[in-house]
Amino acid sequence: MLEVDDPTPVMVPSPTIGKDTEPVNRPGSANLAVLLEREKMYKTAMEHAEKAGQSSKVRRFGRGLKVVKSYTYQLVDTLQRCR
Repeated sequence: MLEVDDPTPVMVPSPTIGKDTEPVNRPGSANLAVLLEREKMYKTAMEHAEKAGQSSKVRRFGRGLKVVKSYTYQLVDTLQRCR
């Protein structure tokens, strides 16, 4: 359940992903952009939680960031092998 005075931002992907970047014709590049944006969002959420003294949220966001980084590394590895 969400707290009413919870200052932590909700992590919802932005619909503007890739709007100001050049399109890449390789498969998976859109997924990479999403993963990189999610990494950024998790890092921001962790910073806000740290400032608010919410250590459990910092740990939870840290675990989420670790998973997203793992997916990012796997996708980059796959894209490099497909060259």
